[in-house]
Amino acid sequence: MHTTVRAPAPYRARIASPPEPEAMLARASLASCLHAGLRGVLFLPLKIDAFGATVGRLSLLVALWLVANLAVSRLFVGAPGEIDLRALPGAVFDLPVLLLAGWLLARTASNPRLVLAIPVFAYAMAPFFLAVQAAIGALYAGGVVDADAGLEPVLGLLIYALPLWWWGALILGSARMAMLTLDRMLAPVALGALLAAMGLLAPPAPLWQA
Repeated sequence: MHTTVRAPAPYRARIASPPEPEAMLARASLASCLHAGLRGVLFLPLKIDAFGATVGRLSLLVALWLVANLAVSRLFVGAPGEIDLRALPGAVFDLPVLLLAGWLLARTASNPRLVLAIPVFAYAMAPFFLAVQAAIGALYAGGVVDADAGLEPVLGLLIYALPLWWWGALILGSARMAMLTLDRMLAPVALGALLAAMGLLAPPAPLWQA
């Protein structure tokens, strides 16, 4: 005589059903966000699942951006200075614009996950561009630029090219995440051009002032 032992119904349902996409996204770590951001910086293919976009993760990335902004601006300005809280709204100027872009792109692609994925993607790329700015600031602070006159115009051009690089990576990565066809890519490209113009007219404000 054989006896069949059955698991309780809640456990059977948990075993039988695959994990929900939301649960899988919630397990995505901040490191995976930054890794996906690096792929975006390098114009490599990426998927929306890599970001696990949530309000909490977006808040953490914005906080990381503010700390990095403070560190880099202090490196450029120098030690004699103070935190300028009046620059805080300018430092997060991109956030509402990116949320608007995510909402518009979500409507275009019929994918509500893009509302948070776009700003998360943008802020996940930001630390890498700030790292380049920090390296440039270190060259100035260390007197390397003063010793080599030909280096200054190159670094100046690179500083102005970084925002264009960021917005270009954001446009391409957003279109890839939304899986838009060539004809439907016109909307995010036009939106990206508008965002690029706004970003150049009002660049992120440094939080450390002399």
